[in-house]
Amino acid sequence: MQLSDAQFTQKDYDNYARERSTLLRHPRVRIALMQGGFAWRLCALIVTFESVLQGPTGWNPVPGTMFTVHDPKTNEIFVDDELTEVELNSITGTYVCLTGLGAQTAMRSWFPLSSTFEAGGEDYRRWNDYREDDFQRHLAEICKPTSESRGPLNAKKWQDLMRGTKDMRQLKDVIERWSENFIKENL
Repeated sequence: MQLSDAQFTQKDYDNYARERSTLLRHPRVRIALMQGGFAWRLCALIVTFESVLQGPTGWNPVPGTMFTVHDPKTNEIFVDDELTEVELNSITGTYVCLTGLGAQTAMRSWFPLSSTFEAGGEDYRRWNDYREDDFQRHLAEICKPTSESRGPLNAKKWQDLMRGTKDMRQLKDVIERWSENFIKENL
């Protein structure tokens, strides 16, 4: 646990990158490639796309965290791996920091949490050149020796950066509703 105003260094980022690399070597993490967003991009640095085709590992130390879908027509149950919030937060380099207000904590991360990215207007539902350029700029900023924005950002800052335009957020909401209705009507 860190203080919320802690100053992070390149060494902190390097430690995070090593820990992330270790986590990404676990076969269950293949599911992040199917999830998209920053989790996908960070996993794509190490995890092979062929690993997705290997299917579920069937192993998870936390009961009830396998992704399951029941087909009422055939009574079949389909399963796949699912990452826990802790694992997703580890991939994005999340720290829980004390705010200095009693036991209150805040989260800071090197990359946006999956939930923050998915909720914002910057998630275009596919990785594109714009998102890649922004990702590379962020990496370069982290590695600058005198960068003021070197350290992990707090949740509010990531929300502001991932907010996107109002039109994009509304479009995503419409597409989500249409998709949900399509699935309900056709499955």
